[in-house]
Amino acid sequence: VRIGLNAGEPIERDGDLFGTAVQLAARVADSAHGGQVLATQVVRDLTAGKGLIWSPTASIEAKGFDEPIVVYSLEAVA
Repeated sequence: VRIGLNAGEPIERDGDLFGTAVQLAARVADSAHGGQVLATQVVRDLTAGKGLIWSPTASIEAKGFDEPIVVYSLEAVA
């Protein structure tokens, strides 16, 4: 299982979700290895103080995004 997390406002149409937030989550998931949970900076910020230990990984080049995206790997739950 590979998990990629992002937060943002999706677009909903006919019961389907899409848009930049959803696309970035998919790109982050594509960059994860089996058993790995990766997240964007916004998810890391939103989970501050929740007992999750994130470590930065290399930036990823995400299709459809002009700038590299810094992703964080979930290391542990404290």
